Amino acid sequence: MRPAEDPADQPSVEAASPAEEDEPVEADPDAIPDIPEDWSDEQRFGAFRAWLEAGGPRYEVWAKDCIFVSASPPVLRLEFPEGFRANHVSATNRDPRLLAGVQGFFPGCASVSVLRRAEDSERLTHRETLAHEAAEAQRVLEERIAQDTDITTLVAYFDAAIRSVHRDHRAPTPPVLSPEEID
Repeated sequence: MRPAEDPADQPSVEAASPAEEDEPVEADPDAIPDIPEDWSDEQRFGAFRAWLEAGGPRYEVWAKDCIFVSASPPVLRLEFPEGFRANHVSATNRDPRLLAGVQGFFPGCASVSVLRRAEDSERLTHRETLAHEAAEAQRVLEERIAQDTDITTLVAYFDAAIRSVHRDHRAPTPPVLSPEEID
């Protein structure tokens, strides 16, 4: 018969708590995702822009204020609007993370050429595109309000106004409830 072993002498094996098992592993913001070979340069740029944005504030001007012009190996051509932070861009266009992204998203490209957007250009930055979409959504909202008698009645009754669209204005509108769902 073996003597009883002292539990303190046994190695401790702790199971992971359920919370630890369910915690998602954070993705590495520097990891370049696999890009399908059949993607257009515009699709690649959209993914590149999102990847840059995940890199934090240092890459914000690149992610939000640059405009894709072309990928002509070995150079990725981008432009910026008048008044962009030229010093920031010229100081970071040789940044190792930026260049790794250029090479990862645009095969054959190894550098960035930065141009100033022409005054007659209709190309928009990501920031300008979002502002334009929000303004358009606001216009559509105001139009809908003006055309809906129930809403105009409520607005008049409460002396209220709907002044802006929600940040997530592109989210689908939930369906109207049927009478049997209300009860």
